[in-house]
Amino acid sequence: MDSSAIIIYGSIYGSARTYALELGRRTGIRVVDSKEHPDLGRCDTIVYIGSLYAGGMTGLEKTFKGWDREDGSTRIFIASVGIADPSKSDNCDHIRSSLAGQLPVGVYRTARFFHLRGCLDYRLLSFRHRAMMWMLVRMISGRRAEDMSDEDRQIVETYGRRVDFIDPGSLDPLVRALAEPYHQA
Repeated sequence: MDSSAIIIYGSIYGSARTYALELGRRTGIRVVDSKEHPDLGRCDTIVYIGSLYAGGMTGLEKTFKGWDREDGSTRIFIASVGIADPSKSDNCDHIRSSLAGQLPVGVYRTARFFHLRGCLDYRLLSFRHRAMMWMLVRMISGRRAEDMSDEDRQIVETYGRRVDFIDPGSLDPLVRALAEPYHQA
């Protein structure tokens, strides 16, 4: 890959960073933390890997703020990292609808989306994130068993523990997409 490609990550607890570094290792693309506010103007390929928290993706909105090209001159790949199982289409639909509110219309329309699973370790969560998870578990626990989804049950069963779904192999579809020939408009 040439220097006009970039991998940007937004991570709080490390899962998105882990995936970004692995993708950079596998592709040779430069990896940058979203907090560094990289200049996207000269990029023809942008990969954004971000952790999901409370319906939003860390650093995504600031990274693409004011950047709304639809001229086909830039390939954009966005990979979410969360605990929800991406093999379930309703989870991916929910993630994509949340991201639509964080991205300029042109970016959302032209981006290709990927979904990865991360790690959740309650010992490392901030007070705010622990409180949010506690409220979520209380809300889910108040439902009747037959009204709970598999995801709901998993959240309740793993509450307070460490769950790690990081799988470097799940980057394979993104690696293949990046390797596809690209013809600028």
